[in-house]
Amino acid sequence: MKRQLATWLFLFSLWQPINSSAVEVGLKISSAENWTAWGDYILGQDFKSGIEALGHNVHPAYIDNFYPLGSEQTDIDIYMHGFVPFNPPKDDKVKVLYLYYPLETANTKKFNNLEGIKEPEWYSLETELWDYDLIAVASPVYQKEIEKLGKPTVFVPQFTNTEKFFYEYDASVAHDILFVGRPGYERVSAKWAIESGFDVALYGDGWQTKAPLKYFKGNYINNHELHKYYASAKIVLNDTRNDMKEAGFVSNRVFDVTASGGFLISDYMPEIEQFYGDSIPMFKNKEELAKLLQYYLAHPEERQQKARRERLVKKVL
Repeated sequence: MKRQLATWLFLFSLWQPINSSAVEVGLKISSAENWTAWGDYILGQDFKSGIEALGHNVHPAYIDNFYPLGSEQTDIDIYMHGFVPFNPPKDDKVKVLYLYYPLETANTKKFNNLEGIKEPEWYSLETELWDYDLIAVASPVYQKEIEKLGKPTVFVPQFTNTEKFFYEYDASVAHDILFVGRPGYERVSAKWAIESGFDVALYGDGWQTKAPLKYFKGNYINNHELHKYYASAKIVLNDTRNDMKEAGFVSNRVFDVTASGGFLISDYMPEIEQFYGDSIPMFKNKEELAKLLQYYLAHPEERQQKARRERLVKKVL
């Protein structure tokens, strides 16, 4: 992650030379400040920590006010585009749009589901890109599409924070098969595993009504404790939202699990294969998932070997 951020800051200097070694960075996070369990909030805090580790000063701003008093003093503004579109002011500052989801993820339905948040009248997918000097994209496939529009781009995948995600085994939180995440869309990995007769530990608000209660283990795992769950499970399941999969965006869950030394089984994405080779077994249907679960539960040495290889790949990224 540090190498990726250094690349960003080098590119920024092409537009606006910075006289001092420390850059004042405005970071627009697609979350309210009190949504501390929200994935976009957590990603924003980890991004903030990564930039600060490079010696720069970060000024975060949130949905309720993206332009607080003093924000005009920053040298560079990074807009983290989750489901929230932006309408940046017309000024001379360097502006970077980070697409860690596809642009199409920002839509009326998502806005209307958020209390007090409505889709702004100015918004359109066609015009949003033109307000930025650089588009950072977490998918090489999607990056190529953006480049066709004539905008400068850089590939920056979703990432992990190795200060939080590292190997720490804890028998008290160990499960055979683990899934962490809300059932906001059809979670095929958990659903298919349960339908195939496997005992899956489910953590995430909403599973109480989506799966038999015997599988539900809790609403939430603190993000600073999550690495223990990943490291201690025999198998961690991952699946990818359809809009992200179609556009080639690899979820940060993949990087979090592998950084923690966990053994991951995921739905098939060629982008995961490009990063990890065969270190992460992947499935395309219910039958393939069942075979993988049965095989790797019975072969702990192979699980451990692949988990070690996954961690080595993570260190290279």
